[in-house]
Amino acid sequence: FTELGVQDDVTVEVDWGDGTVTQGQVNYTSNIAGDLSAAHSYQQLGDYSITVRLLDDDGGISNALTANISVVDKIPPQVASIVIGDGTAQRSVVRLITVDFDSIVTIDPGAFVITNDLGQTVDVAVAQREVGGKSQVTLTFSGEGVDASGSLVDANYTLTILDTHIRDIAGNALDGDRDGQAGGAAVDEFFRFFGDSDGDRDVDYNDFLEFRSAFGASSEDERYLSHLDANGNDEIDYFDFLTFRANFGGSI
Repeated sequence: FTELGVQDDVTVEVDWGDGTVTQGQVNYTSNIAGDLSAAHSYQQLGDYSITVRLLDDDGGISNALTANISVVDKIPPQVASIVIGDGTAQRSVVRLITVDFDSIVTIDPGAFVITNDLGQTVDVAVAQREVGGKSQVTLTFSGEGVDASGSLVDANYTLTILDTHIRDIAGNALDGDRDGQAGGAAVDEFFRFFGDSDGDRDVDYNDFLEFRSAFGASSEDERYLSHLDANGNDEIDYFDFLTFRANFGGSI
């Protein structure tokens, strides 16, 4: 800007077009000229007209300068958390995986890929819902690599969430590798080993004590532990014992 007076006290008035009017910063570059600066955060996406005027201490008012802008969402969605199984340390059974996103997302078929070190690719069913204004997805399994109870079989697994198949309401692709830029798959590695109640990759004496405590219990009993029910028949019975015994002393 330039003015006729010599280094008058100049006030910058900025109408941001969303009902907010603030004062900006004046930076003199000479006795009669200077630069203006101001910042504002919009609460909603959309198109806005910004109007700027100058007022000096002599009562002078400048002509209004107007600029039109569009506020768009350029922040890509990210995976907030991945919960394997029931959310406890156990990896004795893994019948579901819960994935939370940090915003509402649209998910295309095939977005979630689960493979294991047996060379198997698991069929994944996706159930999506909104929780607290954000997307939550529950994954369940079928086909190869899945036992009769719906749990993944004993193996090491990789879950890959494809950035090309997930986007937010603004069309931004998933930032799966969390580098602040859209793109990059999210990858999580985990395992299943029946009998491993504490998630330490083996079936040892501590796991045996927990199995012994639950043995003979049905789903109506307080002693019943669903992660030790290998065939999902709501009982910790002889079949579960044989499955446990096959892994006892082993690791993965």
